[in-house]
Amino acid sequence: MNDAETKASHGRQPLVSVIIPAYKAADHIASAIESVLAQTFSDHEIIVINDGSPDTPQLLEALRPYRDRIRYLEQPNQGPSGARNSGIRAASGTYVAFLDSDDSWSPTYLSGQIRLLQDPPACDLVYSNAQRVGPLAGRWPTCMDASPSNGPVNFESLVREQCTVLTSFTVARRQSVLDAGLFDTAFRRSEDFDLWLRMAHRGAKMNYQRTVLGTHALSEEGLSGDRDALREGQLAVYRKTLSTMDLSAQEASLIRAQVERCEALIRLDEGKHLLISRRYRDAASAFSKANIFYNRASLRVTLVLLGIAPPAVRWLYMTSLRAKTGLRHLRSRAGRNAAESSAVPETN
Repeated sequence: MNDAETKASHGRQPLVSVIIPAYKAADHIASAIESVLAQTFSDHEIIVINDGSPDTPQLLEALRPYRDRIRYLEQPNQGPSGARNSGIRAASGTYVAFLDSDDSWSPTYLSGQIRLLQDPPACDLVYSNAQRVGPLAGRWPTCMDASPSNGPVNFESLVREQCTVLTSFTVARRQSVLDAGLFDTAFRRSEDFDLWLRMAHRGAKMNYQRTVLGTHALSEEGLSGDRDALREGQLAVYRKTLSTMDLSAQEASLIRAQVERCEALIRLDEGKHLLISRRYRDAASAFSKANIFYNRASLRVTLVLLGIAPPAVRWLYMTSLRAKTGLRHLRSRAGRNAAESSAVPETN
């Protein structure tokens, strides 16, 4: 059944269009779809976009039980921006809800989000909290533990990273997304951040709730797994914002400050990688550039020691890394044990 046939067979216009991009998603997309079908709010459609996935035969097999309940699109690979844009253009709903194929929603997710969107004052975009799962979940149990949202959501708070929108747990008014120009297909990372900034700058009303309404997967294989690349993507968004938006002097100054901060973070991480690789002179250069922004005594001491005993600096850093890794494992084990204990029924 093609998309036109599927759409005709549904014969209705839902309030919400759920958009699920699929790329190497055969192993886990059923869980995402099941979480949508389990929603207490049923006025929705599901649009799955096969974004030129190399596992298409397996994906089609995984989707086979759901083909009469989803709209299925195929396209050459365009990345998450292009896949979501195709879903937005095809959507019938007043609202679009984004869900990555390895994430899932709690049954009350859509009902809670729609209520937040429509209750006065009405919003153009809302997002929620989620449980972090997977090998990169780290010590923060939820997304808002890792990246808190505080205060109103607007252009400034997004730029300052006081509010962080989680795409898989975002529902937005479709027309507001179209008016802002959709996702920028030039970006493979931070494409969502770029869109939220454009929407906020146009005056879109945004809100959030701290309630945990699903699970967000973090893995090395996913786009969320490469911290350095994420920062590079964020930096590219800031530079685009400076060059394309009609910013006030205050807004432009704020963006430039964030560019300097991102560049310093990238240099700091680069220095750590170079130190591990025993490229001590290059590591010192990267740390020196980072410290122009940070101006930390600890970095100044590190630079001095790199000039005297670089292997000792590397040994100290590697020792601290091993200690942190061990602590993460202990926390992860404690979390699993706690979850298992809570799952055991009480006996008399």
